[in-house]
Amino acid sequence: MKKKLVHDLPDMTVFFLRLFPICLGGALSALAVVLFFIPHNFLSGGVSGIALILDYTLKFPVSATLLLMNIPIFILAFIELDLHFVLSSLIGLVAYSFFLHLFRPFAGALYVPDEILAAVFGGALNGLGLGMIFKNRASIGGTDVISTIAKRKFSVNMGTSIFIMNVVVVSLGACFFPVYKAMYSLISMFVTSYLIDQFIQGFEKRFSVMIISEKWEPVARYVTENLIRGATILEGQGAYKRKPVKVIYTVVPSHRLGKLKDFVHHIDPHAFMSVELSTEIMGNWKKGIIRSRNIYQKD
Repeated sequence: MKKKLVHDLPDMTVFFLRLFPICLGGALSALAVVLFFIPHNFLSGGVSGIALILDYTLKFPVSATLLLMNIPIFILAFIELDLHFVLSSLIGLVAYSFFLHLFRPFAGALYVPDEILAAVFGGALNGLGLGMIFKNRASIGGTDVISTIAKRKFSVNMGTSIFIMNVVVVSLGACFFPVYKAMYSLISMFVTSYLIDQFIQGFEKRFSVMIISEKWEPVARYVTENLIRGATILEGQGAYKRKPVKVIYTVVPSHRLGKLKDFVHHIDPHAFMSVELSTEIMGNWKKGIIRSRNIYQKD
C-alpha cells in the first residue's frame, strides 16, 4: 500500500489545494439538483438519477441513498483504480451528498415555472460543478467510477458506457413519470455534458499548428516575437521531391490563430498549414500555484 501511495498521490500540497474546488463543485451540483431538478421531478445521470427516483417515489433521502449505493462501487474502485483518483472521488461524493442533505429543505425556493428553463439552467449549473470536480481529477462516484473501471478492464469507451447507463436511468424514470419529464432530463444531461467538456478543455480553445514553408525563419520569428509563443523546428523531407524541409510546430490560442494564418499566407502563399484542436496541453510547469511544484513524487 505504501508503494501505491507514493506513486499515485501527487505532492500533498497540490492534493489539498484540489480539495476546495472539488468541494465547491459538489456544492454547485447539489444546488442544481435541489433548485432545478427536484421541484420538476427531473433526473440526473447515473447513480444520482436512481437515487432521485427513489426519493421521488419512496421518499428515501437522496443523499443517504447515494452514499449507500456507492459503497460497493468504491470497494471495487480501491481494488482496480489508482489511489489518488479514488480518494479524490470519495471526497467529491461525500461533499456532494453532504450539500444535497444541507440544501434539501430549500427545494422549490427558486420558483421556475418554465420546465425548459429549469432543465437548461439546472444542467448548466450541474455541468459547472461537475466540471470543477473532473478538472481536479476526481468524480462523485457512481457511473463515472464504473466507466473508468470498464475502460481499464475492457477498453470500453467512457462516453459510450456513461451514455448507455444514462439511457437506462432515463428509461427507468419514464416508467414512473410522464415521458416528457424524461425528455427534459435528457436536455439537462446534454447541457451538463457540454459544460463539463468546455470547463475541462477551457473556454479559450488552443490549436496545434504545423507549418511547412520555405520561409520558415520569418514565420518562426513571428511566432516567437509577435505572438509570444514557443515553437519547435522539426526536420522533414518532402515525399515527392525528397527535398529537406523545415516544419514549425506550435500551439496558439484561438484569438491568435487568425493572425498566424494571415501572416503565413502573406509571406508564403505556397506554405502548408495543418491546424488541430488541442484538448489538453501539459508541460512547462513554471506558472501558477499548482504548476510551481512537481505534481508527482519521484522514487
